[in-house]
Amino acid sequence: MKQALLVLLLACLASMACDDQKERPLNAKSRKQVSQAYADTVRKITPIVDSICAANQDKLVAELSDSLYKVRIADLERQRKRFQ
Repeated sequence: MKQALLVLLLACLASMACDDQKERPLNAKSRKQVSQAYADTVRKITPIVDSICAANQDKLVAELSDSLYKVRIADLERQRKRFQ
């Protein structure tokens, strides 16, 4: 699932990168349409992302805690070396 979302994101970014047209400012109607489309997308994707996070919560907490622990230990080592 993560890989599919990543591929979709990369495809969207790649398609935008090839555009050689000048950017034009949006009028009020276009801004409203873009804003509504964004809001609709967020409403659709939020439950999916939430379920992915809930399914992987234990793993993510363990990885992030371990990472924070390693960073903190490295900071303490740097401080110890500085004061010796």
